[in-house]
Amino acid sequence: MDNLISQSSAIRLSGGKEAPPGFQFHRQQGNAAMFLPTLLIKQMQQEAAQQVADDEADEEADEEEAALEACIPEPAPAGAMPLVPIFNRESIDRAIKSVKADGDEKSGQILPTLEDAKRDDGYRHALSANVTLSHIRDQLQDLLSEMPNLALAMDALAAELALALSGPSNESRVTPMLLHGAPGIGKTRFASELAAILGVGFDKLSMGSASGGFELCGVSRGWGTTRPGRIAKLLARGESAAPVVLLDEVDKLGSDPRFPVIPTLLDLLEPDSARYFRDECLELEFDASRIIFVATANQINDIPGPLCSRMRMIEILPPTVEQRFQVASRIAAGFEERYGVTFSKEILGQIAENQDVDLRGVQQILRQAAGRALIENRQITKDDLNLPIEIGQRMGFL
Repeated sequence: MDNLISQSSAIRLSGGKEAPPGFQFHRQQGNAAMFLPTLLIKQMQQEAAQQVADDEADEEADEEEAALEACIPEPAPAGAMPLVPIFNRESIDRAIKSVKADGDEKSGQILPTLEDAKRDDGYRHALSANVTLSHIRDQLQDLLSEMPNLALAMDALAAELALALSGPSNESRVTPMLLHGAPGIGKTRFASELAAILGVGFDKLSMGSASGGFELCGVSRGWGTTRPGRIAKLLARGESAAPVVLLDEVDKLGSDPRFPVIPTLLDLLEPDSARYFRDECLELEFDASRIIFVATANQINDIPGPLCSRMRMIEILPPTVEQRFQVASRIAAGFEERYGVTFSKEILGQIAENQDVDLRGVQQILRQAAGRALIENRQITKDDLNLPIEIGQRMGFL
């Protein structure tokens, strides 16, 4: 505004003279007193008032923005998940010190697992907002289209996961499940798909070939074959406190009384004891209570009662004709999209009506039929189906 005050429009105050017509007395900060045109003074006053109003508005906006930011929590980093304590750092350090003090060749079997357990101070990720209820619902719905006969298992699992996700992360737990039914109907695959949905680790323990409980809880250092157990290694090396462990064919558990497996399993399946599960090789206690156990069996009559009482029993029935047709149609649509081959409804119906074809067999039969048609550059026919009831299998290149 000082630029508007020119020598021609300003008359310096001199000897107490009155202001000439159209001028007023004015004193600016840092400037001498002078007479300025009345119109110029009014303009200066208006601009000064507007500047004050603008400054006040900016200050008020800044205060509102600061208050709003204070009400909004800091967003979690991408991929961040709540951490829960699994291994005790002080106990790990003592175990490492003990192993190093022994100074023998056994340390190579033990130290790597202890060092893995020490990662993140012994904490691991729990089920969290990264795996939301809507995500689980959508993923299970997709899996249901592939394995419709496992609807009961998926419904039970959805309820368990809803409880685990809705409560405090330090209390999240999924009740162990026992899926029993005929072989080849999807029980084993269900467990591996569950791990993929949750984005956690997966391990399969074949109970029929398990040598003893030490496979789970480790071999004591007093033995030359000392080694950590599968449970400790899974939690130490993985990122999650809740990996999926498949106890496959628990109806075929070994019966060698020298190395019983059942007592160790009972400790793992009982929440209170699982929180203080001990690995004999590592000489270390840790929390295994969040592991998601899925057991499978063909016959439940051969499973010890105490083991059954710790798991939710769910019978898995073979897929119906309609369910097999739905599965076959979905697989056939995938072959058509990827390879350009088409299966007629008649062919799919023939596969679905064959009671000897399980869900794994549907995939194999369709794949072989598609390959035959592609190599001969023709449409798929019912003669391409290698069904179990066929007598005199087709011979030739394929």
